[in-house]
Amino acid sequence: MMPRICVMPAKGHSSRLPGKNKKLLLGNPLFYYGLKAAAESECFQDIFVSTDDPEIAEIAGRIKGIKIDVRPEYIRGDNFSAPEVIAELVNRLGGESNGLPLQH
Repeated sequence: MMPRICVMPAKGHSSRLPGKNKKLLLGNPLFYYGLKAAAESECFQDIFVSTDDPEIAEIAGRIKGIKIDVRPEYIRGDNFSAPEVIAELVNRLGGESNGLPLQH
């Protein structure tokens, strides 16, 4: 059985709200709150932030227990959905993607 993992996709750009994931809310970037809640829940063996942005990777790396996945070039950009990003990471980790479609 594969361990329970949490994957939070957090890209560095957004077409509708530039820099959305890095916008501050109460002094922390938006993505921080989801990662912190996942870490504090103690529900997961591994928690990953999947990003294409060095600043997001650096900030996420400050949260105890968070693993950083810098997305490969072939899965970056606006052409990929969150389920595709998650499935791609799970595949690289050697797990199953439960039939989620992948684009390469």
